[in-house]
Amino acid sequence: MIPFTKKAKNLEKIRSIMEKIKKEQADSQKTKNFSLFNSKYGKEMIDSSLERSMKDYDSNSLETSYQLLHSWDAKGFMSEDLGNYLESLIDDEKYQIGIHRVSKVVCPDPHDIHQNDTLYSICSKGLYLTGHSSSGGYLSNGKNPLYLNISPINNLLHAVEFAKSSYKGSTGGFIIALPSEYVDKELNIKNRHENDLCGYVDGEWALDPKYIVGYISQDEGVCNFFTRAEIMYEYEKNKENHSTK
Repeated sequence: MIPFTKKAKNLEKIRSIMEKIKKEQADSQKTKNFSLFNSKYGKEMIDSSLERSMKDYDSNSLETSYQLLHSWDAKGFMSEDLGNYLESLIDDEKYQIGIHRVSKVVCPDPHDIHQNDTLYSICSKGLYLTGHSSSGGYLSNGKNPLYLNISPINNLLHAVEFAKSSYKGSTGGFIIALPSEYVDKELNIKNRHENDLCGYVDGEWALDPKYIVGYISQDEGVCNFFTRAEIMYEYEKNKENHSTK
């Protein structure tokens, strides 16, 4: 049996952590910054961790969840609208969500998205599925599995981590929504659905651009979201304005 004094100390730790969580939840409501603590995902994580901690009279599970959510809420900025939108996408069972990081070579200035040729090309033509250069590339049928270009996002924490972090110098990525009837959670294409998702563009196997939701840019953790339609409209408007000068 766990000694009474040890139980009491751990219950006090649990109570203290829950007070910090409640404060984080209350403080986030005073700002426009999206809070994992107030998300459906975060609340379910806290409830599950609290249940385990109370069952074992051990605060470690709850403390770990608190530190994880706190660290990503404190990193950079994501608007409530963007955070809620990402959560709604992930919770929609009709779709599997992923992110494609734009190469650091062509990664646009996060403050000037609307004049980048590569972003416009991807939004209008589609995402070339060239794979990772070190992966061996294509399958025997010449078609590249999606996960070599698109990382699956299976929960909201993954989405926030991807959105707020740079990756090999890349500071932005496309959010992709693929029908669940065509792909599984790891973005493996289900049998005979390659042509429902992809086609050949400029001699390259490419994802149809209609599955691109938009682009998230981040500057030291500060996130901004641009829909595919917005990127195309603003790019074309800028080109038209320059051509008439």
